[in-house]
Amino acid sequence: MSSPNILTTESASPDVLKLKESLQRAYRTGGADVLIAHIAALTDTIQRLTSNGPNSVTDLTDRIIAMELAMKATTTMPAASPDMYQQKLTILAGMALSEEHGLHKLEYTKGGLPFRWTGPARTTGLVCYVQRDEPKTATVNICNFSLREDIEITALVDGQRLVWKSIEKQEGVSAHSIDLPQRDKDLPTLIGVEVSRVWGPKDTNPDSKDERLLGVAFHSLLIG
Repeated sequence: MSSPNILTTESASPDVLKLKESLQRAYRTGGADVLIAHIAALTDTIQRLTSNGPNSVTDLTDRIIAMELAMKATTTMPAASPDMYQQKLTILAGMALSEEHGLHKLEYTKGGLPFRWTGPARTTGLVCYVQRDEPKTATVNICNFSLREDIEITALVDGQRLVWKSIEKQEGVSAHSIDLPQRDKDLPTLIGVEVSRVWGPKDTNPDSKDERLLGVAFHSLLIG
């Protein structure tokens, strides 16, 4: 007889079973290190979503929703064949990204620059199939108009927070760069950002009908 505290296949909901399968797949793909990074990112996001603040999560229902959002934000790391890994990689806001990556729908600035707001969770994550047989640099380009003094942006690599190597303000975007150290084995690299808080359009315009929670405006990710 199973302990009431142990989750069994018979008692689990479809969403929980999907989470279990994704964790098993992460372990088969990259071993314990990738699994730990996968779980750490989920746990960290949930803890921060449940912290005190205007967007805090307090009841059980909202905690479950927070877990689903965290799972979507970090995404699943599926198995990949060796030929999927590239020396250089570019991911643009105009590509087929979605809430599963912790991003809202595609938009454009008045000057025609494509972007997607991060959110509704404070973390976003993109699975990158890039070869790391030598050191690389990853650059996250964030639209300047979305940068705010009251929101800090932290780099996330495989669930670990890293300090930006450099931040260079350019025309339209600010290039946030980090170093990716060399490693011997081809494994998916999860790269994203974490904002110190999310905000809503109603914060600045009480009459706004936009109910979204936003972070910063993502333009592109370059690795090479």
